[in-house]
Amino acid sequence: MDMIFIGLIVKNISLEPLILSGLEFFISFIMELIHSMNLFDLFCRSRTLLKKEPEEGCAFIFYNRINDLPHLKNKKGMTGLYNRVGVFFYNIFIRASLYKPAKKRSDYLLYSGTKNQYDSLLSTFIALNEKSSVISVLDGRWLSKSCEVEVNIKFTPRVVLVSLFLFILRSVDLYKRLKHAELSDSVNLYFDRFCSVYYYIPYYFDLLDEVKPKYVIMSNDHSPANRALLFVAKSMGIKTVYMQHASVSTLFPVLDFDYSFLDGYCAYNIYKEIELNKNANSLETFNEKYMFLTGQKKITFSNSIGPDISNNCCGVGFSHLDGSNFIIKVIESLLLIFEQCIVRMHPSHSLSELKKIADFFSENKSVKFSVGKNVSIETFISNISVFFGSTTSLHLEVALSGLRCFYIENEEFKGSDYYGYERAGLVIPIHFPEITVAHFSDVGLLQGSNEINAIKRFSATYNTSWFGREGELVVSILEKVEESQMLDKPIQIGHMHKALDSNMWSI
Repeated sequence: MDMIFIGLIVKNISLEPLILSGLEFFISFIMELIHSMNLFDLFCRSRTLLKKEPEEGCAFIFYNRINDLPHLKNKKGMTGLYNRVGVFFYNIFIRASLYKPAKKRSDYLLYSGTKNQYDSLLSTFIALNEKSSVISVLDGRWLSKSCEVEVNIKFTPRVVLVSLFLFILRSVDLYKRLKHAELSDSVNLYFDRFCSVYYYIPYYFDLLDEVKPKYVIMSNDHSPANRALLFVAKSMGIKTVYMQHASVSTLFPVLDFDYSFLDGYCAYNIYKEIELNKNANSLETFNEKYMFLTGQKKITFSNSIGPDISNNCCGVGFSHLDGSNFIIKVIESLLLIFEQCIVRMHPSHSLSELKKIADFFSENKSVKFSVGKNVSIETFISNISVFFGSTTSLHLEVALSGLRCFYIENEEFKGSDYYGYERAGLVIPIHFPEITVAHFSDVGLLQGSNEINAIKRFSATYNTSWFGREGELVVSILEKVEESQMLDKPIQIGHMHKALDSNMWSI
């Protein structure tokens, strides 16, 4: 009787679509096994690369810098080895697809793993798309395609099988190596990031085999996805291009690209320091690398209000490291002067912290929140007349719009000045108990010459004819690079100056 009842339920639910879907996926896997030579070849290529460039090198930050970046250890939820392995399998199967959309051969392939990376490549992508064949690969977890030359990452059954084989073959030894290096936090919090190369590497081999680009372009040099692409492209003899997407730190890896487009002298000097820290005798090698100082690549916006305190609206931005108590104190202090305060929260702020801050000011109409995932930086900048911020890269983006920036140091991270804005003079330090109308009367809201010079060190195109046209500048340089390769001659760029002792070019 019970069996009959269960049978009636199953009949009513109708498992036909589910069964057909499962059969379709099973048949696809069988077809992959029939073409086992191709599967075996992809597996061998991926395995060979991992022997040369192991997981630790791909997950550079989580292996080499986790003890230097305390915030990496503050991760909550889904911790522990088994949970992180579960996340690894989840990331495979949410991107698994039975169908492999055809991709055209293109001269340039761009990869974006986050919206921030995408925004940094956008102006170059637009300029390239007008002159050359280009394909933009988007990580489906964060971005959706908006035009025909953009594609989302999808893993074919072949890539899925290879990634599973690699996981079975290598993950246990990887776990032992991490434990031997006393990196328990790397295991418990980021083991899936190390393992992510098991699916990225075979996917990239398949992708580059099909597209056959001359250049692979990316705007991050330290995430596992980007480093896996870098290593795959280099192993295939494809030229690699790096475009800085945010202010950099000495905690980053050395530049290992054929051509690097840096924002300005500050980034150049930091990468020079990184190289020397790794090998004191490597300056000659560093000077041989092609580097172009081409300004910040994100599309910049001019502020329409200007530095006018009578506007009575200030902007304030925070790092994802800032706690709710600090943020609330700063906002309360600013409200003593300004009638309105627009708060720009970091996209990585935890939901619990955001809720606590929002609840505290829920009855105060003078406080508005601008969440990075939902409100553009253009909208944020267009409504303020002055900016206050903690250790956040927002300072540079706002300064490029023409507004003066004040740096409010979080006592918990005293002396960090992570991006070097205070040392360079791009921001004016201020303690939030000292924020008064009289203070602004003394200091003023107009950017001074020191700040303008500092901005130019962070973004070389500032106050030049190329400001706001950085994408065009990058493409013009890439054209000269291609021309030099075709003619087998040194690069010649009429609108840039080459340093006498290196391959560094600047406006």
